[in-house]
Amino acid sequence: MGQIIMTVEAINWTDGNVGHVKVCLNGGSCHIDWGDGCTCYMQTDKCEWLYDIHFYSVSCKAEGRKFDIVISSDGDNIIGIWADSGEMNVYDIDISKCQSLEYFRASYLINHFDLTTNPGLKIIELKGEACGLADFSRSTELKELYYQYTGGGRYSGVKKLDLTKCDKLECLECRHAYELTHITISNKSALKELVYDEETPLSGKPLEIIKRTIERNGGKIIKENNDIA
Repeated sequence: MGQIIMTVEAINWTDGNVGHVKVCLNGGSCHIDWGDGCTCYMQTDKCEWLYDIHFYSVSCKAEGRKFDIVISSDGDNIIGIWADSGEMNVYDIDISKCQSLEYFRASYLINHFDLTTNPGLKIIELKGEACGLADFSRSTELKELYYQYTGGGRYSGVKKLDLTKCDKLECLECRHAYELTHITISNKSALKELVYDEETPLSGKPLEIIKRTIERNGGKIIKENNDIA
């Protein structure tokens, strides 16, 4: 059985009472309990992303009420989750009881998540505030990491990205990581591709180490120019 608990918090602005759930199922179905007495099911006969929304009472916005959205399945078919609930704040998301997860995405309007409980994650996509919350110390199966638009919001920009436990990581994309100057990887790293842009200040010895590792693995580094012709 897989279970994800996403605690959302209403915000006193437009659509601040509208909850969103987006999951990827590898066939089968999942049950969603919205935390206010309402439930629904999502079902598919193939591997695909499914999406649903729920309208909480308008009064919850001024109160800043929290709701536990429980996404569950009798099997191991939940393989992806967006830790995002539209214009509501994600106060917390607990993915520890869903070890079938391979894909995790988070961005703005989020207070807490813990990647260390799910070492089997293979693809992680983070933007904005989520970048400052991530801990990759147990992401041993990670193969792709997308790390973008750091800094601003409620958390300071990230200067160092520690990927020393991510030996299977092959693709790393860092765009608009405004304060990121250091990325650390292990000697056994399988990294084959680094994509970054001129807004990401990688340079010096840390970049040289990554360059040598990628050359050893037969890969490439791509630095993008953000200028619009």
